[in-house]
Amino acid sequence: RYNCMRRGYSFEGVRLKPVICIDGISKSPYDSVFTENDACCLQNELEQVWLKEQLGDSWYMFDFKKYRRGSEDILDLERTGVISEEEAIYRHILRYADNAWYMLRYGLEQYYKDNHIPIPKYSLDSDGFMVHSITGKRLCPFYK
Repeated sequence: RYNCMRRGYSFEGVRLKPVICIDGISKSPYDSVFTENDACCLQNELEQVWLKEQLGDSWYMFDFKKYRRGSEDILDLERTGVISEEEAIYRHILRYADNAWYMLRYGLEQYYKDNHIPIPKYSLDSDGFMVHSITGKRLCPFYK
């Protein structure tokens, strides 16, 4: 019933608009913004608050903290009891800790603070996209 675009926002000229699809129909209840960091935060809010209100008991949200694709080594340690679920989540998050896009897109700011993970630095390019503060490469993993 619910599906989300990978990035979670669409382009309106120079603006970004959080978008979600329900039953194949695109919904965008929030205003568009000029920067990708704002779009990431709004997209997370759209999925966590607005979508939950719309779907009620049938709401389900992707949990990046428990997503293990690309982290099979961590998953294996967790499955075999070598590390706890909490340790597996922490190790998984550390793999992405230098990319502010993940932190903002999946609402991980409080997790970073609670676990003493430094908030990653980034800057915005001339189009409003988040870029690595040193290399200038866009942070969104879907641009690669």
